[in-house]
Amino acid sequence: MSDLSALVGRVDRRSSNRVLLPPTPTDLAKLAAKARKLTPMQIEEASYVPASRNLYRRLAPDEIKKIARRYGGGETISSLSREYEISRQALRKLLKTEGVLPRTRGMAPADADEAIKLYESGLTIYEVIDKIGYSYGVVNRMLHKRGVNVRPRRNQG
Repeated sequence: MSDLSALVGRVDRRSSNRVLLPPTPTDLAKLAAKARKLTPMQIEEASYVPASRNLYRRLAPDEIKKIARRYGGGETISSLSREYEISRQALRKLLKTEGVLPRTRGMAPADADEAIKLYESGLTIYEVIDKIGYSYGVVNRMLHKRGVNVRPRRNQG
């Protein structure tokens, strides 16, 4: 592996010297001769390149813009982070540097009023969730914050 990289050359990403000159015909001939002698296992090891940790190196500018558009269109951080194999925290940071404002968390006031009305009519929190579409935690926190007397869960020890 080190013989191959010595022949082709390496670029140090931390330095400002990023120019890589093309190999000469003699270098190409030496490289071809070495490549013919490699076993399949050596080829597999030589072709492994670890993924770049910098998102701006891993993602093309048009991909970053696409992610920002999709988030702006309503997709969640979690679904985008799974699809692009990026942590949620890194994706939030990427969106922030792109100037995309994070969506507010919690429940819209109109939805909160509707949830309270449904809950006070006798529905459970889970039934309210089915009707309005928020998570258990969001609905439960909102009910407590609004001072609604929350009934204890059924079948709880």
